[in-house]
Amino acid sequence: MTTVQVVAGQDRWSQAVARDWPSRTQAVLASASALLRDHYEIDPGPLRQWVIAASPTDRVDAPAARIVLEAGLSEAELRERALLYPSRVLMYQAFERLSAGNLDRLPPWLLSALADTLAQDALCALHLPPAPELEAEIPVWDMGKVAQHQPAPAGSMARVVARPSPKSRIAMAILRQRLGDGFHQAVKSYLLASARSDFNQPAAFSNCFGISEHELAGLEQRQRDTRALQPGYAQAVGDVSPHIHVRMGGYVQDAFAASIEQNSLPLVRQATLRFDELVHDLWHVQLEHDVTVYLAAGPQDYQQVLAQDMHTKAEVAEVESEVSGGMSNRRGQIAIKFDSKGNLNKLNERAVRTTMHELTHQIQYQLAEGKSAFRPPHWMMEGPAKLIEYLFSEQMLFDGSEPERAYAWRQTSLKWWRTGNRTGLTPEDLVNAGTGPDWLKMMKEHRGNYEMATLMMMYLKAVSGESFFSELANYYRLSGHAGQNHQLAFKTSFGVSESDFVADFKLWLMKQ
Repeated sequence: MTTVQVVAGQDRWSQAVARDWPSRTQAVLASASALLRDHYEIDPGPLRQWVIAASPTDRVDAPAARIVLEAGLSEAELRERALLYPSRVLMYQAFERLSAGNLDRLPPWLLSALADTLAQDALCALHLPPAPELEAEIPVWDMGKVAQHQPAPAGSMARVVARPSPKSRIAMAILRQRLGDGFHQAVKSYLLASARSDFNQPAAFSNCFGISEHELAGLEQRQRDTRALQPGYAQAVGDVSPHIHVRMGGYVQDAFAASIEQNSLPLVRQATLRFDELVHDLWHVQLEHDVTVYLAAGPQDYQQVLAQDMHTKAEVAEVESEVSGGMSNRRGQIAIKFDSKGNLNKLNERAVRTTMHELTHQIQYQLAEGKSAFRPPHWMMEGPAKLIEYLFSEQMLFDGSEPERAYAWRQTSLKWWRTGNRTGLTPEDLVNAGTGPDWLKMMKEHRGNYEMATLMMMYLKAVSGESFFSELANYYRLSGHAGQNHQLAFKTSFGVSESDFVADFKLWLMKQ
């Protein structure tokens, strides 16, 4: 039996990892071994030792293999690292034995898709609770970068245990559906055939699976071509949330403004509709008040919208036009700044992400029922808005394209921290900034306050678990209740004082 050990620190996240995950990894490997014995009549052989770590800096002695479960990973990512990946390694070992070491004779796509399919079967046998809807799939923001690297050799462990492409998964699903109860026997026969000296891959594929690889590829392509957009996703350019009105700023009228109106405005409208659907799934609320979104074509247009339409103080509007890309107020007004220096991808990203971010602020105001017993500090407003901005942006589909994938939200902030935090910003700086002007001052000085707020919220989400979003909504509701203050509402909602949370967060942060 595989031994799964753990290396963990004293922070709450490390302790949660040590409590919850080693037993799950042990269980899924036992499930995978049972599947191989039952359907393939094989024991995968000597099993490697696994050590689960809660931080990349936790050291693991060789020869054990390390599984790093970092705070901020989605439930799908945690299950991928701790459960599916070790199971795929086990499948690779079994495939190696069945093929007598000849896996390089077989199509790489089939082996990776097969290893993943069997690993998923082993995971299903554990009957874990379903992952939250927005965390059910792993973001594929880095798939393009991965594809640029030279792939590992065919038949190697690195190639077999890699997550299969969407195309490979579809092809494997078709194959399994066609074969029904005979799926495992067909796979076993195919793997055993590859061990023979007279093995002919195309012929063996057709004989074992009842279809040629070329024919299977054709079925896979047709299924992708006819795949409908998921219900509820914005498709029509005219679709927009009933409470949200999107218009141009209008103070600058040039070729760039015309391009924003033609290309970005329809995308912002689609994002507003998708936001309504997603926030209903997340918090069971929808916007109940009218919101006007102004799209500004450059800093000058943005500054005028802030000053003239949103009645922002002139000196604040001037600074905001230099340092921010979006702004929201409690009167249901949002401004989004587009930069003419950005390429089309950057402009699309701004249209989707900033819309999601600023609409989150409108929901924060709404949850307080328009009242203000206290104003949440900036880090408690901007951290969650950054989190939801990334989570929701990953769910955008438009014009039949693949999802608009934002760069993993935790990676940008962790990169900022790991490359030096050159201004020496501390969590206490954000706490002490409260609701005052120091936040804007930090933005102007490029202190990294958004990055630190994102890290703080990432950690709060990690240690709060599945109850995080309901606790967060409760915090905003309390901000509208008479007699409440930030400290009391924070402890009531999250079960820990802000000072204790910050101390625990710093303990974790020092290990990153």
